[in-house]
Amino acid sequence: MTYKVVPTKPRSTSKAFAIDDGDGLHIGWIYLDRGVRDGQRVMKVRNIEVNPKHQRKGLATKLYQAAAKAACEEGRVLVSNDRQIGAHSNDFWLKQVAKGRAIIDGCSKGQPVFVLRCFAADDLSGLRRKRKAPKRRAKR
Repeated sequence: MTYKVVPTKPRSTSKAFAIDDGDGLHIGWIYLDRGVRDGQRVMKVRNIEVNPKHQRKGLATKLYQAAAKAACEEGRVLVSNDRQIGAHSNDFWLKQVAKGRAIIDGCSKGQPVFVLRCFAADDLSGLRRKRKAPKRRAKR
């Protein structure tokens, strides 16, 4: 199945993206709000959700990637939303911190606030393309 991130028309938000399943059905979405936090221009994740049948396939990461790109194009940083303990989004943010792409910048409602810096990579998933191993010459 081919998934595609598409911009959507936000109703009461500043920016929104959806994941299209290839048949025109939206199976995930992210809503973003523009703002200022501690004097810095930010784009805050208001909500992100992926249909449970399609979770753990990297689709939320694709949504975060589109959101981060949009934020950087506007000279903003992407800021995490208020998450619940144990939310799947915590995995994404902690991975980005470990890779040096995000930092923890304070707390909100007992949970860390993450800030994703503008990045050069187009892929936040961390997947690497496998290179073909060189063939070994047989010893004679």
